[in-house]
Amino acid sequence: MSARTSRGPSRLMRFTAVGTDAQFIDGGGAFRARQCFAAVFFVVTGLYFVACLLGDPESWQFAVAPYFVVNSAIVLALTWATHRVAARPHRIRYFTRATGLWIGYPQRMHRCIAALLLLNGPLLGIANAVYTWEFFVAAGRSVLDFPRLACGVLAVIPLSAYGLAQLARHLHLPPGVHLEERGLTFASSPFERTPSWEEIADIEAVEAGKPRLAIVETSGRRSTIAAQTIGSDPVTVAAILQFFLHRPQHRSALADHQQAIRCFLAHRHDPS
Repeated sequence: MSARTSRGPSRLMRFTAVGTDAQFIDGGGAFRARQCFAAVFFVVTGLYFVACLLGDPESWQFAVAPYFVVNSAIVLALTWATHRVAARPHRIRYFTRATGLWIGYPQRMHRCIAALLLLNGPLLGIANAVYTWEFFVAAGRSVLDFPRLACGVLAVIPLSAYGLAQLARHLHLPPGVHLEERGLTFASSPFERTPSWEEIADIEAVEAGKPRLAIVETSGRRSTIAAQTIGSDPVTVAAILQFFLHRPQHRSALADHQQAIRCFLAHRHDPS
């Protein structure tokens, strides 16, 4: 059974004496400059169109104001769902119905909100096309009178299509790291990686800046996975991966996720 078809509910497990000493892992939970700018931008956008609702009912802005007010709220919810803290020290989230040990975080709320937001793009494009038809054909008005904001809305269509494609990719690829006896499977933007254990040179946790897991292959390729993606402490996950990387005699335990965790807990201090 493949990893994609065996996904089930996720479980949370806490390990002692593994991981960092911090109270929480910043897996994207803090609003950094980019997220802060996005939040402020959409708040201002929403307030602008709220003001439009109080203006001229015959204006184009008044007609589309409810759409932009609602979608500004959706974007803010998406920003919160995407960047909230998803990882804690010494803890991993893993799926209970998977072949092997599959460490990941499904982020269902993020995907539902993202899908709702992205599906609005084509709807807005259709509404804008109808408005354009009415503006030029029914009303017979000039191009010079066509609202500039209506032209900008046309850019929403390809952006939404691209966003839906990216969302579909994230639904298709495993949301984390899948450990099997033969090797690993993980998504490293924009491709899926499936290196064998022999093709992996090192595994480490990067705590500087935004915490993440780094997988270095013998070819020199370096793949990083954000703490938010795996929903776990990257230091703890790195310790588990390093255990099976350097102890091939224990990899047979990866046939079952519970057995793999018991094996790690029982032998992680064994130098052999």
